[in-house]
Amino acid sequence: EEREWDEEREDREERKGFTIGSIEVFVNSLSICLIDDCSCSDVPLFDFSLSDLHVEHSLLLGSAGKAVSTLQADYYNRDISAWEPVVEPWKFSFDWEKVHRLNGDSESRETTSFSISAEEKLNLNVTSSLIYTLKATQATWRQD
Repeated sequence: EEREWDEEREDREERKGFTIGSIEVFVNSLSICLIDDCSCSDVPLFDFSLSDLHVEHSLLLGSAGKAVSTLQADYYNRDISAWEPVVEPWKFSFDWEKVHRLNGDSESRETTSFSISAEEKLNLNVTSSLIYTLKATQATWRQD
């Protein structure tokens, strides 16, 4: 019994030195649906989705990362009871990096830089129906 206890203690001590250097996540599809539940009814408003999401984040020096995905957003057109696109499918890359910089007093200051890039153009569809939906929702929310 004493020998087993010593082995377990040694295992715990060895694990203390274990370091995770990065995190990587793959998500096939992520969707968020915004629902207007004011006025005693539940009406869908917007649906935001990310597909083929791949996120990498380094936990070591610099703490940098990157996310690549395809964004799409739709709104619910109540007049025709159908979803219509606001953002057509758009593949993009989002990068971030924490950097330690020295200011004039030789003090280190941490800053984070972000960048978004894409090879495709971002297509937004702004229609009179979308604007009406936004105004009507804003009015309903103010009353509630």
